[in-house]
Amino acid sequence: MSGAGFAVTFRRVTLPLIAPMRVSVFVLSFIGTLRDISTTILLASPGTRTLSLLMFEYATASRFESAAVIGIIIAVISLIVMWLAVRLGFKMGIER
Repeated sequence: MSGAGFAVTFRRVTLPLIAPMRVSVFVLSFIGTLRDISTTILLASPGTRTLSLLMFEYATASRFESAAVIGIIIAVISLIVMWLAVRLGFKMGIER
């Protein structure tokens, strides 16, 4: 309304409004992807061993301690990503 073009309006109005939603969607997608085993089994090549597959292999081989350690590593990675997303979300919200 005051003469700003589409790009300026999008950058200064729309992006700050949708920034928290983008961070939330990223965190939910990341955590879901990190824990997904069935899709990884179907798509992974025989030489590929992701953390979720490694945890599954240890659990099926009755190596529960090793599987628990991998589970804790996955949880720590998830918490770090979530902490970074929260910090980024607050930073984006304050910079408006």
